Amino acid sequence: MKKTIFPILALLGGCSHSSLLELNKYGLGPADTALIDLSFRDVKYDGSVLEGRIELYAMEDVDVPNILGWKTLILDRAWTCDTHDDIALAHVDYAANPDDRQDVLRLRMGDIYAGHMTFPVSLAKVGGPNCLRYEIVYAPDGQFHGSLAIKVAGTATRESAAPRP
Repeated sequence: MKKTIFPILALLGGCSHSSLLELNKYGLGPADTALIDLSFRDVKYDGSVLEGRIELYAMEDVDVPNILGWKTLILDRAWTCDTHDDIALAHVDYAANPDDRQDVLRLRMGDIYAGHMTFPVSLAKVGGPNCLRYEIVYAPDGQFHGSLAIKVAGTATRESAAPRP
């Protein structure tokens, strides 16, 4: 009887996943960002807001905090396409955007973890340049200028407003 139970328990034990990623009280942790490719797709820009789909692509199996939002993503820098002048970004109160998730998400090689994000660029609706270049940073530990932070850069052109009838 013990001979048949032991292999079954070993098999069942291999099915569960325990993560080595430890999260802090904010649900953030030091995920291995060397195994993640960051992209920003379907980008829209209206002069005050930059928005699109953030995607984390797992190049290998990797554990990440199950938060894809204000605590792990930031519009770090934006500048004009023509003059290359930095744009003074609107500041966001990240504490006002609570996220109470405290779990680890296991991404298998080839998995994509994605979500729609909106980043304020300017507080004025008519203020922003017609074209901007940007850098978005993903930091699973919340340290946007730390060693685990990864960036995606791109260009966005202001969309013209739809004509009113």
